[in-house]
Amino acid sequence: MSRERLSQEIFRILQSPRPSLGLLGLVNANLWEQIFGKSPPAENALLRFDALAPLYAGTFGEAPSLALPLAGLEAWVKNFSAEEKFLLLRGDKSVLPEIARCRAALSRETFADLAEKKSIVGSKGFPEAFTIHSCENPSLAEEFLSIPAWRAEQEKLGKLKPAPLLKGADLLAMGIPGGPEIKRILELVYRAQLNELISDVESAQYLAQSERLKNP
Repeated sequence: MSRERLSQEIFRILQSPRPSLGLLGLVNANLWEQIFGKSPPAENALLRFDALAPLYAGTFGEAPSLALPLAGLEAWVKNFSAEEKFLLLRGDKSVLPEIARCRAALSRETFADLAEKKSIVGSKGFPEAFTIHSCENPSLAEEFLSIPAWRAEQEKLGKLKPAPLLKGADLLAMGIPGGPEIKRILELVYRAQLNELISDVESAQYLAQSERLKNP
């Protein structure tokens, strides 16, 4: 079977109302290892696929894309890469690494600071990662379950992914020479902005100049 045909057939299974039926059918027909090159996960892991789309829709108010069950495969089939096995659309291909990054952060169920929380929750892969993590851990703390609502509130307030207070041109105008130092200072200032330690250009400029003086 060609890679294109294989992709079409697997995608059809993954986007069906009950993906577990098709996936278990592959296992029972001894086709799983031929297709995936891996041993199949436990049956309860395959049953999780049935819960993904309803859980996503109930949490985020819309139907998920194919990226959700593909990320499920990467989560529950050891050392599996959807990009290596299937022909993916550009959107699915680009979001899968973001989902993996978010899943790794969510597995800690804590964030280093508010900036990291916004970076993860504001990522385009967060909804899929949150859905998979919730499916794996049905008894999550209320604080964790409230994150999607917090995300929506922060988006409404413009605080989730705000425009940077300073850009490279601003630092150059302040006399800070170009190069790696500008990137470092921009990242530091933006992290302070995400952490809500600064909220205006003047404070951002003061922080940038202070950092510059530390490393003349």
